[in-house]
Amino acid sequence: TKIFEQGFIVKAGTTVTLNNCNYQFMPGAKVIVEQGVISENNNNPIINVSGGVLILDATTFKSVPACNNRWQGIEVRGNRTAHQATIAGKCAQGKLITRNNSTIQDAICAVALWQPDNWNTTGGIINASNTWFTNNTKSLHALEYDNYVPTNDSIKVLASNVSSFTNCNFNITSSYIPGSPAQVFYKHVDLSKVNGFKFRGCDFSIPPGINSYINLYNMAIGCYNAGFQLDAPCTNTTVPCTNYDRSSFNNFYTAIYAANTGVNNFTFSVVRANFTNNAIGIYVNGVKNESILFNNIYLGPNY
Repeated sequence: TKIFEQGFIVKAGTTVTLNNCNYQFMPGAKVIVEQGVISENNNNPIINVSGGVLILDATTFKSVPACNNRWQGIEVRGNRTAHQATIAGKCAQGKLITRNNSTIQDAICAVALWQPDNWNTTGGIINASNTWFTNNTKSLHALEYDNYVPTNDSIKVLASNVSSFTNCNFNITSSYIPGSPAQVFYKHVDLSKVNGFKFRGCDFSIPPGINSYINLYNMAIGCYNAGFQLDAPCTNTTVPCTNYDRSSFNNFYTAIYAANTGVNNFTFSVVRANFTNNAIGIYVNGVKNESILFNNIYLGPNY
């Protein structure tokens, strides 16, 4: 076990891989994955130095238990004006890869795909698989970024964000640390003005009933003028598929909240998910062309 008082930085141009590590962080500590170094050429970015890459492989990041407080989390910084493609081995965005039962726990924001309050740094990338996001006040915050197809054309063709979550678990347990000052859980995923985030076979949960450390109007995914796809990967080789790894949502006030004020045409899809014991399964306000297909939605309590 290593304990960090302030955290560490993954510099641009470097890749850090952590295998079977247990890292603990004090309340003021954070991890920063730097964005790449770019220059502009007729509104097209030239990537001089690739963004930093942090890989967590069977690795745990959590707070120091003796502190009884939260740490800050991971900032994956990007370049807002640059695309997310990798060209000649270089990508303008910082990237976080998590896999093999890695855990990010007890953070104020487990993964922020920007440097908070610096709007030029949106566009960071996360690719998570078989990862636990446990007892975080917020697990993912992504906002204000449009990916696009890299061309020499002056007209930018928008593309889906490349960030993804596969077979991940977002959960709150009775071991949730309120922190000081108290941080009350409100939502696992917070998406605003981004498009194309992918969730495949992921599970979202909080404890049942009313809890002092969970906001009454909690949600699993909050989607504001944003778009995402949530579906179920096939788990057998039968054609057509006969068994799916469904996503699940348990015990929320609103499992999925999606609203659009007309600033863009981003939409969402929820396919083959199970909703259990939620007061509201999916709440849609102002979104057009959404797809909600083959889900099992079981009635929950009306708080």
